[in-house]
Amino acid sequence: MKSSICIGLLCFLLMITVGLSGCADSQSALRENEVDSSVSTQNSSSTQNSSSANNSSHASSDPFHNKVVAPTSAMLQTIRLEFHRLVNEERVSMGRQALLLSDHLTQATEIRAVECFELFEHTRPDGTGFETVLAQVAYDYRTAGENICYTSNYGDGYITEENIFVGTEEQLREVAHILFTCFKNSPSHYENMLTPEFAEHGIGLAAQTDFQKNIVYFTCCNIFATQK
Repeated sequence: MKSSICIGLLCFLLMITVGLSGCADSQSALRENEVDSSVSTQNSSSTQNSSSANNSSHASSDPFHNKVVAPTSAMLQTIRLEFHRLVNEERVSMGRQALLLSDHLTQATEIRAVECFELFEHTRPDGTGFETVLAQVAYDYRTAGENICYTSNYGDGYITEENIFVGTEEQLREVAHILFTCFKNSPSHYENMLTPEFAEHGIGLAAQTDFQKNIVYFTCCNIFATQK
């Protein structure tokens, strides 16, 4: 699969379809912005197919000048809520029902976002399909789908002219827009996002920070579902 810079971010994509007995089909989509999308169903027929910091200049005596900041839980929540807004704005504009933000699905996606640093696949590190995380959080679903994305601020400097993530409100919203755009630009992932059968979703984010290279790596997991 190939990779490319999407609005200054490196993102990645794939896609699978899961049926009752496991993988009914699998195919890679563009790794063009690397996102990942998959759908799982428990029906007999399978469903269709991923703290704002100061923005002003720091004094030269500031030891954190031009140093990357590790995203906090509050920062990740800002990204999550902006991403949620963008997804619903798109769904409504296309005549779909807005999705509820589910606590159970958010819990599941937070688990999956961390797992994606270990294995960027719909298969979990223990070898089971992504849908097993729903049982782990006691979510009884009729149909469910997963989009996953990996990205970093390494590239063309989408964040600041120094290409350093410091967690400003503007940067956090930009991360959400980049993630959303990566999904939207992939037809299969976009289809997953707009599937009318889905009623709610969860958005999980995880981050790892390389302080020596001034790079923040993000994984995003977006699970859509409808309860039984």
